[in-house]
Amino acid sequence: MLTKEDIKQLTKVLATAEDVKELRGDVKELKTDVTGLKTDVKELKARSITTEESLKDLKEDVQGLRESIQMLTVSVDGLSKSIEDLKVEYAAVTVKLQRHEKWIQKIADKIGVGLEY
Repeated sequence: MLTKEDIKQLTKVLATAEDVKELRGDVKELKTDVTGLKTDVKELKARSITTEESLKDLKEDVQGLRESIQMLTVSVDGLSKSIEDLKVEYAAVTVKLQRHEKWIQKIADKIGVGLEY
């Protein structure tokens, strides 16, 4: 048979009706929190997918820019070479022109014609 001391010890350890009601309220609150968390997780997943798509688009844009920069670099290199070739040609034409001017001056001096500049 149970003594008063045993009953006292059991009431300390076992849950009362009030404890069970309190636990039910806590469980209900936890269920609400879990439902809210599930909703938040769904939103985060949707945002994650959107972010991944945006990142993919950005990567494609960057790749396109890289290709454009590469083409522009090749074009600038070609223009630079053309300018360098023109500089060399201009120098050769200048030397040739100076030589012709000297010849014309010599011819003009020999035939006695004065040249005006």
